[in-house]
Amino acid sequence: MSETEVCHVFAINLRRYMTIHNMNGRELAKRLGVGESSVSNWLHEVNVPRTGVLQKLTEIFNCNPSDLLEDKSKDPSSEENGPSAEAQEAAMLFDHAPAWLRQQVLGLLRAAESNHEAPGADSKDK
Repeated sequence: MSETEVCHVFAINLRRYMTIHNMNGRELAKRLGVGESSVSNWLHEVNVPRTGVLQKLTEIFNCNPSDLLEDKSKDPSSEENGPSAEAQEAAMLFDHAPAWLRQQVLGLLRAAESNHEAPGADSKDK
């Protein structure tokens, strides 16, 4: 993988972990002991952190270095490792939503599920 690709993948993964942990760049910079410009450079795919900072990131996000540096979207085994990043993000957003919004979302999901046809089923098959 080229340096540009590494920076791109790292930025995507960093954004995902920051979202999951409900953390902005300022908070992350403070916890890491780096400048906000460093975090901004990572998010804008300018560069990636050095090894010591990468280690701190894995401790903050409770993950492995490969979770930050590797493109998991193309890894078929990544689904075996638990919920996808999108599912984790959706769960985090749902958990932080007001109770009235959670009730509406659940109602919509139940309605969609009860009206859902099996994939590929034609109405003439009913």
